Amino acid sequence: MPSAVQKIRGAVRGALLHASITALVPATRIIRRPRKALTEFPTITFYDSGIRPDNSPRIPLMDRNFTIDIWAKTLDEAEVIAALVEARLQGGSNIIPLAAPEARVQYFAQIADIDIAEEDGEVVHKTQEYRCLAYAA
Repeated sequence: MPSAVQKIRGAVRGALLHASITALVPATRIIRRPRKALTEFPTITFYDSGIRPDNSPRIPLMDRNFTIDIWAKTLDEAEVIAALVEARLQGGSNIIPLAAPEARVQYFAQIADIDIAEEDGEVVHKTQEYRCLAYAA
């Protein structure tokens, strides 16, 4: 049975697989925690981190940050894709349903937006960070 964290990860990935985004970035290039160097662009990668374990008895039950990186050949291309990602995730807890009896997402909002140019100058990426708070149901 998937944990609450795994369910939220799945919901975030589902939001990133929306047709408005996959029209520009193929679904095969929307990757959680890539394990090898990226060679095709544009690509979206994402991961999450948190300070509380999934089974913590504390309130909130879950306090996690989701980092989403948009990798592209030009900043303009990265900006367009980032705007679609932001629009899709803007609904916050409304678009991250947590169908689990143990918790529900009450807060999911963007907390950072950063432009980063790689050293070689041929790849740019935008980083968006979202904070997720889930409380015991």
